[in-house]
Amino acid sequence: MKRFSDKALIYMGSNFIASFLQLVMGMLMVRHLTKFDYGTFRQIMLFSVLISSTIAIGLPQSLSYFIPRVSADKEKKQLAFQVFILLTLLGLVAAAVSYLFRFWISEQFNNPELLHYSWIFSLFFLFLIPSKCTQPTLVSLGRTKFASLLNAGTSIFNFFFVIIPLLLGKDLRIILIFMLSVYILKFLLVTSILLTLKGGWPKLLDFPSLKSQFVYSFPLGGSIMVGVVRKYIDQFIIAFFYTPVNFAVYSRGAFELPFVALLPYTLSTLMIPKIAEYHKEGKRSSILHLWQESMWKVSLVFFPLFVYAFIFADEIITLLFTSNYSESVLIFRIYLVLLPVRIASYRTILQAIGKTRIIFKAVNISLFLSVSLGIVLERIFGFSGPAVAIVISELAGCGYMLWQTKIHMKLSFWDLLPYQRLIRPLSCSLIACVLILPLDLLNLEVSTFILLTMSALLYFGSYGLIMRAFNFFTESDLDFIYRWATLRVLRENK
Repeated sequence: MKRFSDKALIYMGSNFIASFLQLVMGMLMVRHLTKFDYGTFRQIMLFSVLISSTIAIGLPQSLSYFIPRVSADKEKKQLAFQVFILLTLLGLVAAAVSYLFRFWISEQFNNPELLHYSWIFSLFFLFLIPSKCTQPTLVSLGRTKFASLLNAGTSIFNFFFVIIPLLLGKDLRIILIFMLSVYILKFLLVTSILLTLKGGWPKLLDFPSLKSQFVYSFPLGGSIMVGVVRKYIDQFIIAFFYTPVNFAVYSRGAFELPFVALLPYTLSTLMIPKIAEYHKEGKRSSILHLWQESMWKVSLVFFPLFVYAFIFADEIITLLFTSNYSESVLIFRIYLVLLPVRIASYRTILQAIGKTRIIFKAVNISLFLSVSLGIVLERIFGFSGPAVAIVISELAGCGYMLWQTKIHMKLSFWDLLPYQRLIRPLSCSLIACVLILPLDLLNLEVSTFILLTMSALLYFGSYGLIMRAFNFFTESDLDFIYRWATLRVLRENK
């Protein structure tokens, strides 16, 4: 578990860099672009994420299941390479269809300006989609540090390729062209990495193994497709019913903090191969231990972060996106309600044991609630209605997957959700908030940055001391903190 935690933190560190740079990019963009241009950029990114995530039909994720199950390097390379070939073909199809339907897309988003950028974001798909197989391949091969370095490096590269033209005063078209050039370079790099893996020269396609991948990936791909639509359906509702300016405001509230957005995906990516291995060996207790420990360690961060961010939501939005986006605060607080739920990725065990149809059913339930409630609540509450619907649908989907995991693993509900242990960091988080409430209520005449810095130091310091005073930190937690605080873990993992 110690070595897994170290790998997880290294990999999460690279994803944190990527997510943090995206946040900084947004902070700079809202200050250098008009609300209309920024809203247009967010619409393009929303469309790009939707298409690139759904058209892959679960093939990249299938690598986390199949690669650990074969022993020969040649077979592992074949699995990865044929997924890359198929993703390239799908990327070509996505690019062509996106461009052919450019007028319809522009009309649905209430934004005629999208027509001017259609050729650029259509080409995004040709080079962006094939690259999705890289991280699952490298992690499944045990090359977590290389995957982390690659992820962080390409994110930094992308950041500067966007920020430089932005700071030079270039328009949105030039910024998007610079982003396209990054995707092209990443595509070439991924091609090189896959071709140089051990195992010799692979076949273009190996139909027997490909058939097995399709059988596994289709239900999973369907669930991912529905899941991505569900995840962003509130933003689509706002994009369809409101202007790009309104969409810019909503999208700046409808986001999760960098560490929150990446942690469930990162942990799931790392845990699936390990759980698949344990399941093959019949080690149910090892699966449960890995699940509970990962949930516990995430709760140590997410519970206090939830309490702090909810109290200082106004200041956080103002610092990140300026007071021009003050209307985003309510949306941000609604999204924060999901933070305590994010201590686990509830599809992880089901995906690792091959029960992908259950995941598909869960996300369909969630999608149905998101769409139906999103439209109804938008009529009732207006701007904030779709965000409330997202929270309700997410809770329903996670609850269903947790229930099905309980059934298939023959575990009790409280084995999967050990509330007696999880209540500890939550209670300490609430006690610590008493110390910082005066800072929020006194309206001190200090800058937003100083106020957030002072309150964060006081709050998280108090939280740590309270946890320590009640002996809620385990020996494993303290050892983990010490090894990372002294950077010993980096020396051990060289």
